[in-house]
Amino acid sequence: MKRIVWLVVLAGLAAMPARAEDVRREAIDTRVTSVASGPRLDLGPAVLARAFAPSLQQQAPPPPGPGRSVGGASNKTKVIYFATLAAAVAGMAYNIHTTRDALDHHLEARTFPLVWKKTRDPADKNKVTGIIVGGNGGLLALGGIFFARGQQPLGTFVNVLVAGATTAVGLHNRSIINDCTTATCQ
Repeated sequence: MKRIVWLVVLAGLAAMPARAEDVRREAIDTRVTSVASGPRLDLGPAVLARAFAPSLQQQAPPPPGPGRSVGGASNKTKVIYFATLAAAVAGMAYNIHTTRDALDHHLEARTFPLVWKKTRDPADKNKVTGIIVGGNGGLLALGGIFFARGQQPLGTFVNVLVAGATTAVGLHNRSIINDCTTATCQ
């Protein structure tokens, strides 16, 4: 019984668009026959030319001014973006250095950002380095895509986020290494 009800409901849903198409075609046919029987005045090209002329003038981009490049990003914005990108790469390198150093001393090291892996095994150094480079490199690539597509503040923010987070994790690792005594590390 349920199958029959579902079949009727589906058939009704399928029939509605088909009937609506028939009604639309009938309306078009009656309109075309009534228009074709009377005198005809074609204002199409004149109306279209007047309608699109103001919008075409408004869509023309302004000429580049001083300090602006043709791509839409100012030189100042580009400098800020690349400075934050350099800071993010430096933070990532510092994070990798301190993580590998902590693992050499058999201390706990953590990865950032997408995979939080904690380990003390020095054999995991390459794995942890790969996670750090892959995750942060992916975020930096995403920030580069944002910047290239005109979202310069978002791309810069991603760089600042990666720079701050990797530097913070690196500093945390450095504090663990500095607090290391002969009894707690090797």
